[in-house]
Amino acid sequence: GSNMAVMKDLIPALELVAGGWPESHHETEGRETYNLILHCLKKIVNAIAHPSHPVIVLFDDLQWSDAASQDIIRMLVTDEASVAAMFIGCYRDNEVDERHPVAENIGAILMSLVPLATVRLENLDKESVNDLCSDVLHLSPRITRPLAAALHSKTNGNPMFVRQLMRSLYEDGLLQYAASERRWRWNINAIRTKAIADNAVDLLIAMMASYDPEVRRLLRVASCLGFRFDVAAFTLLMSTSDDLGAIGSEMSSHIDTIMTDGLLLTDGANAYRFSHDQIWLAAYSLTPLTARSE
Repeated sequence: GSNMAVMKDLIPALELVAGGWPESHHETEGRETYNLILHCLKKIVNAIAHPSHPVIVLFDDLQWSDAASQDIIRMLVTDEASVAAMFIGCYRDNEVDERHPVAENIGAILMSLVPLATVRLENLDKESVNDLCSDVLHLSPRITRPLAAALHSKTNGNPMFVRQLMRSLYEDGLLQYAASERRWRWNINAIRTKAIADNAVDLLIAMMASYDPEVRRLLRVASCLGFRFDVAAFTLLMSTSDDLGAIGSEMSSHIDTIMTDGLLLTDGANAYRFSHDQIWLAAYSLTPLTARSE
């Protein structure tokens, strides 16, 4: 109905499903708008989810959510009409204490008697790292086991760290494709003795340092706009800053470089997002502390 117009700014892509936005015949504000948004969100979920085609709704990085967002999540999860929807929430428990909105929300959901399961994701064990190496390098697990053991000892099995370390080894020439043998080769002794960063963010910063200055500037600006950023806002900022160089085709070339390296992903027709929050943090750290408030 006409109430759906309130979702225009919140979920612009919904227009593709709804076939256009209805005209709104009344203005709302404050608590009335909040209640109307919540009502529409419930209607959307229940319209899409059906026992014959259930829906999974994922809420990521909840450690950064505020109380208002958690209220909306709780209302959706505890809605008795949502019989064909599964809600999954992901967060870093080391950033969530008992006073965090996430912890309070979990307690409220438990009190509502909604079935709730907790799955704690640990770092990869040695065998899992070996499976990853075997799959990426297209080699037998027996062959990749020494490499996997070295990677695990340096990363403690952190998946993001393992991935970036493999990339770093390739760029340093310690992991190479031998065309004559049609397989990957590595210098295991050099890898074992290689001094590496203490975490994935530091490793990413070191990788970003190899980019041209204009590419690093682009990353800095993008990270200041957030984990996800709008193309129009980003282009406007690039075009009005004296420090950020050329725009247009040159900027597109820089973005292509970053996307090829897997740091950025498209997020809809008019936005980008960093492919991992650790990549976003690494890019944000390129901006000196004294300049971040600007």
